[in-house]
Amino acid sequence: MINRRKFLKNFLLGSSALTAGSVSQLGMIRSALAAQNTEFSDYKALVCVLLNGGNDSLNMLVPMAESGSYAYADYESAREDLAVANNRMKVSDFYSGNQLHANPYPKGNTNAYRHGIFSVDGNNSIGVNSLMPELARLINEKKIAVIANTGNLITPLSKEEYLNKTRPLPPFLFAHNHQTRALFTGWANNLQAKGWAGRLADNWIKGGPATLSPLGLNISYSGASRLQEGGITIPSILPTSNIPTHWGLNPDYSRRATLDQLMSVEANSYFDHLYKNKMVSSINNMEMIRETWNGEENQNPFEGVTDSYGNALFTTPDAAQVNLDSKPADKFIKQLESVAKMIRLGKTTQTLGTNRQIFYVTLSGFDTHSEQNNNHPARLRELSLALDKFNRAMSHLNTEKEVALFTVSDFGRTVRSNKGGTDHAWGSNSLVMGGDLTGGILGTLPDISLGGNDDVAKKGHILPSIGQDQLHATLASWFGVEDPLIKELFPNITNFKSGPNQSSAYLNLFK
Repeated sequence: MINRRKFLKNFLLGSSALTAGSVSQLGMIRSALAAQNTEFSDYKALVCVLLNGGNDSLNMLVPMAESGSYAYADYESAREDLAVANNRMKVSDFYSGNQLHANPYPKGNTNAYRHGIFSVDGNNSIGVNSLMPELARLINEKKIAVIANTGNLITPLSKEEYLNKTRPLPPFLFAHNHQTRALFTGWANNLQAKGWAGRLADNWIKGGPATLSPLGLNISYSGASRLQEGGITIPSILPTSNIPTHWGLNPDYSRRATLDQLMSVEANSYFDHLYKNKMVSSINNMEMIRETWNGEENQNPFEGVTDSYGNALFTTPDAAQVNLDSKPADKFIKQLESVAKMIRLGKTTQTLGTNRQIFYVTLSGFDTHSEQNNNHPARLRELSLALDKFNRAMSHLNTEKEVALFTVSDFGRTVRSNKGGTDHAWGSNSLVMGGDLTGGILGTLPDISLGGNDDVAKKGHILPSIGQDQLHATLASWFGVEDPLIKELFPNITNFKSGPNQSSAYLNLFK
């Protein structure tokens, strides 16, 4: 097996472009050679989970306060046909060790969705939908932190300033594509900017502190996204299945030998020489990566680890086991399984070894204008299962404190029901898992009464109290990005300072 150092040198000499559903990041390989003396000595990864469509986080993290902000009475009166019953339960009553001994909800999507609320230890204002026992348990164990009432902001904003238009607002509020783009650019008033993770990759190819694998800094298991797109770098977009070979170019085929002969003919033209080098390097590099990813050792690195139902870790329970109308979808679970495998390879192998990785995955189906009682429960159950599976995988790899997973969504949804669903709104609750968390509920829970102090439209359009960039800047700082570069990635971050230092804008998220 060729060693990693020699592989990187060969890659550079060939001036190649590695293809794995996209072109990999040649410049990053240069930095891997240039930054050997200054590289990070530890491993860290970020995993961005997009809850695509605008998650209704009020029915995921349900208001429980007796009065005041986040009051159940305000929630119940506004939600009407969507309200989760004020049936309070303890998650510990449904677990034996780390496995569920009974489902804490009745059969069927709608009945399960509206059944009840898990109390969260140490907090009497917010609970977890009973469809998500794994999430409740992870919050109780301080393995997941809740970021309360976050959303796209340019600067802190009061309701009066919003109504009087005395401070700038993110453009195209409540529009899916624009608000998702604002999340990913890290620059809510510049929707044309490249993604913050992509711009980070651009910066680190100039001799930054990270030693990166041939796949580069950014890896997606859910197609292209603005988040990972840089000015001079793009992500490696990978399948969740085994990486395929170039069609018809298996080393055992005679046509491969013919191609190798053609590629060895001396070129007279610079462009012919460049093309041949790229072609040969792309094929050879893909074979090396495929050999590592498809290798026998990587096929089941979590053998013997089980999920909350006692199943093999990344299998999906059937409808009867989860007591719902249909079997949970497995696309998102497969994405997180692939992330877990790549984290293992990134941390432990020579070929794909690295010390920094950023992953992108998505769970879709959250645009619940109608049929929310039937459609949203399946999404919540799948999310809870997948987060628990991923946490167990990280525990097995001993990387729980080295990997930080975080959820984002286009926006929150209205407190008020529209008789079957909810509409586009603003403030929402996000989740962060891993990275040696302080845990608990961070931020201020909003007043959800219709027309109340935090409702800017009398329909339950909740004004965020934490800027999304504050969360992302906090994650970037944990990841090892220094303050001057964080200011470049999130140009509005100093608007949120509470003291003289830029770091006062960050959240107290990690120990």
